[in-house]
Amino acid sequence: MSGAPNTTTPVPVVDAYHRKSYAYTTVNSMSVVEYIGIAAPGTLKSDKGWSITKFVYNADAQVIDQLWADGTDDFAKVWDNRTGYTYSNS
Repeated sequence: MSGAPNTTTPVPVVDAYHRKSYAYTTVNSMSVVEYIGIAAPGTLKSDKGWSITKFVYNADAQVIDQLWADGTDDFAKVWDNRTGYTYSNS
């Protein structure tokens, strides 16, 4: 799968629109899954206060789905628990 990052630890991302975010990518032979969390500055990865979305990519590195932790974009999730949430569109 070319073009898709293979990151096993959270990577801090800073941009003009998000105050604090992290990304984590899991790569297997069929797809890539990317978790992106956004929280206020100072929020620990172990604290509630994260909005977490999951992007699923196909083998051609195209996004095929965007899902939200527990089906909502509210800032009430824990980043360290991101793989344990149920993800859905709403």
